[in-house]
Parts: sequence; C-alpha cells; structure tokens
Amino acid sequence: MRFIICTLFILTFLNVSLAQNTDNSEKSDSLSQELVSLRPGNCSGPIRIITPAEYVMIVTHTVSSDRPTVGTGTYVMPHKKIQIEAGGWYGSDKDADYRTDQLGYNSTQIRFGISQNAELRVSSTFSKNTYTHEPTGLSSDDSGLSPLVVGTKIRLNKRTPRKWNNFTLMANVHLNKVATPIYQTPTLGHDLTLANTIQFSDKASLGSNVGLTWDGFGSTVTGIYTSAFSRQLTQKATIIGELYGYWPQGAGIDVSFDGGFTFLFNNQLQGDIIGGFGISERAQDWFVGIGLCFLLNPID
Repeated sequence: MRFIICTLFILTFLNVSLAQNTDNSEKSDSLSQELVSLRPGNCSGPIRIITPAEYVMIVTHTVSSDRPTVGTGTYVMPHKKIQIEAGGWYGSDKDADYRTDQLGYNSTQIRFGISQNAELRVSSTFSKNTYTHEPTGLSSDDSGLSPLVVGTKIRLNKRTPRKWNNFTLMANVHLNKVATPIYQTPTLGHDLTLANTIQFSDKASLGSNVGLTWDGFGSTVTGIYTSAFSRQLTQKATIIGELYGYWPQGAGIDVSFDGGFTFLFNNQLQGDIIGGFGISERAQDWFVGIGLCFLLNPID
C-alpha cells in the first residue's frame, strides 16, 4: 500500500512539471474553450447567450468545496489557487450501556492547486470524546489532535462540455506521530479513494466514492462508500443528500444518511450546515455540523 501511495505522489509531481510547460498556452485559449463549451448539444451550433452568472464562472473561480459531505467531490483546485475548509460538529452514539459523545472543535483542510490536474491537501482535526456509562453516570474523556493528513487529488479525465462523467483519484497518508499522544498510532495510516461525478443538468449531479483505508493499528482494511445527490436551488444555495458507510474487514457493513445545505455568500466565501443519522445498528446514532470555506487569491 505504501508503494501505491508513493507512486501516486510521484505521478502528481511529474504532472506538475509537465503542466508548467503548458500553462501559458492553456491560459491563452482557456476562455475561448469555455465559451465553446456553452454551445447547446455539440460544438457545431451557434453560441447561446451567456448570462452574467455564467460569465462570472468563466472568468473567475468560485468556492467549490468537499464540505459538508463525508465523500469528496471530483473538483480539483485550479493551479496556484488556495482554499481553506473548516468546520465543527457534535455527534453521539450508544452501544449497550455506554454512550460516546464527540465534539469536533475544529476540522480544517487546506487545498492548493499544484497544477491544472492535481492538488495538494493537508488536514487536521481537533476533537473531544466523552464516554459515559449510563447506568452509573460515570464518565471519562479524551481530547486532542488526530494524526495530520497529507495527500493529493488527481484528475483522471478531461471534463466534457455539458453532461459529463468525471473521475479523480485521491491518496492520503496519515502521519501517526504528528498528533496528540493518545491519538498516535503504531504505524502510518493510508487511504485511497476513487471519486466520480455524473452531471445530470446544470443544477443536478450525483457524486460517489469508493475507497479503502488503513488506520495505522495493523493490516486491517476498511472499505468506504458514499453516494451524494446535490440540487442547486438558486445561484447561491444548494441542497445535498448523501448515503454513506464503512465496511471493516471481518465485520458487518454500516449504513448512514446525511443531508446538508450550502450557501455561497460571494465568490470567495461559502457556508454550510449538515446533519445525519445511522440506519444500521453499527452506524453512529446522529450528528450535526457547520462550516465555512474560503477561497484565497492565487500565489504568483
């Protein structure tokens, strides 16, 4: 697994080197290519009238985050663009006589476009867990920083003009020693995820993830799956519904559902709220969360 992750990072930086040689020519005709993509059907007909909102999307980049869902989207950060995605959550789960309450003070991810087809991702989470034995009322807790996650997302195919089927591959390494001692793991953790987005129309899409993760405690692997439908209500508001879960090796599958809402305050700032609940017995009982995403100016 480590060989696969290292290979993906090498391919990412090779992609950066190749992209630097073609960036200038791509910039000169990127706008004309986007204008052509607005032709109805194929590119043989006349260009339709462009609305002001569409013009803004062509000449400027707006926030497009992986929040607030569990799964990740196929959008890759444009070259030299930086985006910060941060949020908090509260959730609870009961198993027999024990209840676990989790408060996420802050989960932050920084995304940086290192080429036109790849981004660098760094994330960390600071949370508190409280464990309560309900019959006696006795409780204990722990808190701290989870292992720092460093990874990349790579675009696997070119986006087509209107209805498209996009694929990206995401690989992360969990730095087991860059964490609060109680959350450190014996070895590095890894995860590998294939993401897909099918665009049904200008306002509706279906995104899905399938992946594998190694938590750093041994060779046990856990499968991950997500499927999220999003529908744009207005130019600024979008609703999302997601089915997701995990499949630990040698254990049963769990199934959960969440629903959320995002609002674009402006081209550089987006807010979100989300809530979810477990469907299967193994899944977390419920959670709620809130967050913000900031798109920063490009680095020269």
